[in-house]
Amino acid sequence: MPAPPPGGAHPDTALWVVVLVTAWQWVGFPLLVYGAALGSLDPTMEEAAMLDGASSRQRFWYVTLPMLVPVIGTVSVLTFIFSMEAFPIPYALGGSNGSPAGATDVMSLLFYRTAFGSGASNAIGVSSAVAILLFAVIVGVSVLFTRWFRRVERGLT
Repeated sequence: MPAPPPGGAHPDTALWVVVLVTAWQWVGFPLLVYGAALGSLDPTMEEAAMLDGASSRQRFWYVTLPMLVPVIGTVSVLTFIFSMEAFPIPYALGGSNGSPAGATDVMSLLFYRTAFGSGASNAIGVSSAVAILLFAVIVGVSVLFTRWFRRVERGLT
């Protein structure tokens, strides 16, 4: 009986391996930004809430978190953009075909495969269309996220 494949080689777990490796790669950026944002918060706001008798949970939900909404919005939009542009990790773990069985296939791999792997005479045109579609999705969702976070931010003030 053959040995079972490693975690990343099974179609059911391959995408999760890509997600975990990518999350590990990008965890430093949000931590740095959130740490800077927490360090720049005005401590008198929390002191005032403490003097008013707010518990630590209430201080977090009603003082700290609303002041972090702009940073949460920025990090969310940038993380979305970074994740939609994912290429090196899915390519390194699954190759240009999104192996195993296409489980790690992402839009940027489709672009790469169309442009450089198909050998068709119109490969550059089709891959350019895929790239424009990817760009339109990224811009559209980023604009929606930004508007939603701005509305939430205005509602908190």
